Amino acid sequence: MDGLKKKDNFFQMQSQLRVSALLKKKYDVSLEEPVVNENGDEITAIDILVAIGNSQIIIEVTSLDMFRDLKYLGSVMDIKNRAKEKITQKVEKQISKIASVYPVPILLLIDKSRAPEIDLEDIYDALGGTSTVNLVRDKETPRSDNSTCQE
Repeated sequence: MDGLKKKDNFFQMQSQLRVSALLKKKYDVSLEEPVVNENGDEITAIDILVAIGNSQIIIEVTSLDMFRDLKYLGSVMDIKNRAKEKITQKVEKQISKIASVYPVPILLLIDKSRAPEIDLEDIYDALGGTSTVNLVRDKETPRSDNSTCQE
């Protein structure tokens, strides 16, 4: 439980504790379970390991905080999509290492309760990219009237 002692990890650990307390009512839950590679070296830790019957799932938590400058700003400013940066960081630094050792489902839980400026669209863009619409026109049989195509 060193996460509560580290200032930069305190709120993430707080999120982990809230989620694990809810899961603990029904399932076996472990926090900060070490991940060991084939050489016996600890490479990272699992935020929450949940045993459901004979199966396991891993829950990785990332806790977003309000953009520091926004707390003290009195004017308008452009804010980049910080969700993408945090999610990418979590995947590269932790989830990819866990996935190389544990062949079980891994859920990414994003706590944005302390970052009101991040909306769900920022998170969707970070995970799947920006939505686009492609208009396709049938050049072989162009229509000049308002008729509809029938299948």
